[in-house]
Amino acid sequence: ANFQYMYIDTNIDNFTQALGGIQELETKSGKELSTLIEQTRQSLGLFEIVGCSPNIYMSSKGLDEPDSLWGLFVKEVVPSQLLLLDSTSGGESDRYNKQENDDIHRVYIQYSGAYYYNIYPGEVIVDDLMSIDRFGDVI
Repeated sequence: ANFQYMYIDTNIDNFTQALGGIQELETKSGKELSTLIEQTRQSLGLFEIVGCSPNIYMSSKGLDEPDSLWGLFVKEVVPSQLLLLDSTSGGESDRYNKQENDDIHRVYIQYSGAYYYNIYPGEVIVDDLMSIDRFGDVI
Protein backbone atom coordinates (compact mmCIF):
# COMPACT_ATOMS: atom_id res chain seq x y z
CA ALA A 1 0.00 0.00 0.00
CA ASN A 2 3.01 2.31 0.43
CA PHE A 3 4.35 1.69 -3.06
CA GLN A 4 3.98 4.62 -5.44
CA TYR A 5 4.82 4.45 -9.14
CA MET A 6 6.11 7.49 -11.01
CA TYR A 7 7.21 7.57 -14.65
CA ILE A 8 10.22 9.83 -15.06
CA ASP A 9 11.32 10.90 -18.51
CA THR A 10 15.08 10.62 -18.25
CA ASN A 11 16.45 14.13 -18.09
CA ILE A 12 18.14 16.14 -15.34
CA ASP A 13 15.21 18.50 -14.71
CA ASN A 14 12.74 15.65 -14.21
CA PHE A 15 15.10 13.70 -11.95
CA THR A 16 15.74 16.83 -9.88
CA GLN A 17 12.01 17.40 -9.44
CA ALA A 18 11.33 13.73 -8.64
CA LEU A 19 14.05 13.76 -5.98
CA GLY A 20 12.61 16.80 -4.26
CA GLY A 21 14.74 19.55 -5.74
CA ILE A 22 18.28 18.27 -5.17
CA GLN A 23 20.35 20.80 -7.07
CA GLU A 24 23.54 19.01 -8.10
CA LEU A 25 22.98 15.68 -9.82
CA GLU A 26 25.72 15.93 -12.42
CA THR A 27 29.20 14.53 -11.89
CA LYS A 28 32.34 15.09 -13.96
CA SER A 29 32.09 11.55 -15.38
CA GLY A 30 28.39 12.04 -16.05
CA LYS A 31 29.03 15.29 -17.95
CA GLU A 32 31.75 13.58 -20.03
CA LEU A 33 29.40 10.69 -20.81
CA SER A 34 26.63 13.12 -21.81
CA THR A 35 29.03 14.91 -24.15
CA LEU A 36 30.11 11.61 -25.71
CA ILE A 37 26.48 10.53 -26.19
CA GLU A 38 25.62 13.88 -27.80
CA GLN A 39 28.62 13.65 -30.15
CA THR A 40 27.71 10.08 -31.09
CA ARG A 41 24.08 11.01 -31.80
CA GLN A 42 25.33 13.90 -33.96
CA SER A 43 27.76 11.65 -35.89
CA LEU A 44 24.97 9.12 -36.54
CA GLY A 45 22.75 11.81 -38.05
CA LEU A 46 20.06 11.40 -35.40
CA PHE A 47 19.29 15.13 -35.41
CA GLU A 48 18.49 15.19 -39.13
CA ILE A 49 15.02 16.62 -39.73
CA VAL A 50 12.90 14.17 -41.73
CA GLY A 51 9.52 15.86 -41.53
CA CYS A 52 7.08 17.94 -39.57
CA SER A 53 4.09 16.67 -37.61
CA PRO A 54 1.03 18.91 -37.53
CA ASN A 55 -0.39 17.09 -34.48
CA ILE A 56 0.43 14.75 -31.65
CA TYR A 57 0.00 11.08 -32.59
CA MET A 58 -0.11 8.73 -29.61
CA SER A 59 0.75 5.04 -29.61
CA SER A 60 -1.83 4.43 -26.87
CA LYS A 61 -4.80 5.72 -28.88
CA GLY A 62 -7.26 3.48 -30.70
CA LEU A 63 -6.97 2.90 -34.42
CA ASP A 64 -9.93 5.13 -35.33
CA GLU A 65 -9.06 8.08 -33.09
CA PRO A 66 -7.76 11.17 -34.95
CA ASP A 67 -4.60 11.36 -32.82
CA SER A 68 -3.75 7.65 -33.11
CA LEU A 69 -0.20 6.78 -34.18
CA TRP A 70 -1.49 3.37 -35.27
CA GLY A 71 -4.25 5.03 -37.31
CA LEU A 72 -1.75 7.33 -39.01
CA PHE A 73 0.48 4.39 -39.81
CA VAL A 74 -2.27 2.04 -41.02
CA LYS A 75 -4.23 4.63 -43.00
CA GLU A 76 -1.42 6.79 -44.40
CA VAL A 77 2.08 5.32 -44.18
CA VAL A 78 1.49 1.66 -45.05
CA PRO A 79 -0.77 2.29 -48.08
CA SER A 80 1.50 4.98 -49.50
CA GLN A 81 4.66 2.89 -49.04
CA LEU A 82 3.35 -0.56 -49.93
CA LEU A 83 1.89 0.79 -53.15
CA LEU A 84 4.96 2.91 -53.90
CA LEU A 85 7.16 0.11 -55.20
CA ASP A 86 6.54 -1.28 -58.66
CA SER A 87 7.89 -4.84 -58.81
CA THR A 88 8.55 -4.55 -62.56
CA SER A 89 11.07 -1.74 -62.04
CA GLY A 90 13.46 -3.64 -59.80
CA GLY A 91 12.33 -1.91 -56.63
CA GLU A 92 12.75 1.67 -57.76
CA SER A 93 10.32 4.24 -56.41
CA ASP A 94 7.75 4.29 -59.17
CA ARG A 95 4.09 4.92 -58.42
CA TYR A 96 1.89 1.86 -58.30
CA ASN A 97 0.46 1.13 -61.74
CA LYS A 98 -2.86 -0.62 -61.14
CA GLN A 99 -3.27 -1.89 -64.70
CA GLU A 100 0.14 -3.56 -64.77
CA ASN A 101 0.02 -4.84 -61.19
CA ASP A 102 -3.48 -6.21 -60.64
CA ASP A 103 -2.00 -9.64 -59.98
CA ILE A 104 0.46 -8.40 -57.32
CA HIS A 105 -0.69 -8.70 -53.72
CA ARG A 106 1.19 -7.07 -50.89
CA VAL A 107 0.75 -7.91 -47.22
CA TYR A 108 2.13 -6.06 -44.23
CA ILE A 109 2.13 -7.69 -40.80
CA GLN A 110 3.07 -5.74 -37.68
CA TYR A 111 2.97 -6.80 -34.05
CA SER A 112 1.19 -4.69 -31.43
CA GLY A 113 4.37 -3.66 -29.59
CA ALA A 114 5.98 -2.05 -32.60
CA TYR A 115 5.27 1.59 -31.79
CA TYR A 116 6.52 2.60 -28.40
CA TYR A 117 6.62 6.38 -28.38
CA ASN A 118 4.46 9.28 -29.57
CA ILE A 119 5.01 11.76 -32.39
CA TYR A 120 4.74 15.33 -31.13
CA PRO A 121 3.84 18.47 -33.12
CA GLY A 122 6.75 20.15 -34.87
CA GLU A 123 9.93 18.92 -36.46
CA VAL A 124 10.43 15.16 -36.57
CA ILE A 125 14.04 13.98 -36.49
CA VAL A 126 15.64 10.59 -37.11
CA ASP A 127 16.01 10.13 -33.34
CA ASP A 128 12.22 10.49 -32.93
CA LEU A 129 11.67 7.70 -35.45
CA MET A 130 14.16 5.49 -33.63
CA SER A 131 12.25 6.12 -30.37
CA ILE A 132 8.90 5.31 -31.97
CA ASP A 133 10.03 2.11 -33.69
CA ARG A 134 12.86 0.73 -31.56
CA PHE A 135 13.36 -2.36 -33.70
CA GLY A 136 13.87 -0.64 -37.06
CA ASP A 137 10.97 -2.30 -38.84
CA VAL A 138 10.76 -1.33 -42.49
CA ILE A 139 8.07 -1.53 -45.12
